[in-house]
Amino acid sequence: MRSELTQKLRDRVQRTLNAAHIRPARTEVRDHRVEIRLRNSADLVASHDALLPLAEPLGGILSGRDQRTVEISPEGSDTIALAPSQAAIDLRVHGAVEESLPIVERRINELGTVEPTVESEGNDRIVVEVPGLQDPTRLEALLGQTAKLTFQLSTSRWAPNQL
Repeated sequence: MRSELTQKLRDRVQRTLNAAHIRPARTEVRDHRVEIRLRNSADLVASHDALLPLAEPLGGILSGRDQRTVEISPEGSDTIALAPSQAAIDLRVHGAVEESLPIVERRINELGTVEPTVESEGNDRIVVEVPGLQDPTRLEALLGQTAKLTFQLSTSRWAPNQL
């Protein structure tokens, strides 16, 4: 999760600096941080000001929290480092667990067992209890399936004036 967030942050950093007409000497991901080495130290303040909106308050602009989605720190006179905050990572993991619960429940119900229990534990776990299940490998296979999305071509076209 941290690597994915860091890669997305790198892309946002590059777009933001391009929009501000700042061309860094180097932008790279290292140790789950985006490091920007500037061509000269005169760009440090302008770069920091341009990147500051990426560090939104956690929960949105109106949340009023002190926690931010991104931590920004100057690293010397010509380098800025950005990293997803731990609070933002925790929130994203918790959201993924919450989104997964109904999916896991639906898949467990396909087994036809009586009173299965699916609940979150902590911030990053889902606990599944299926009393009386005779074949746990079937449960593992069912939960490990990758969802598939299919599209069907249709010859009919909908137009607003056809109502």
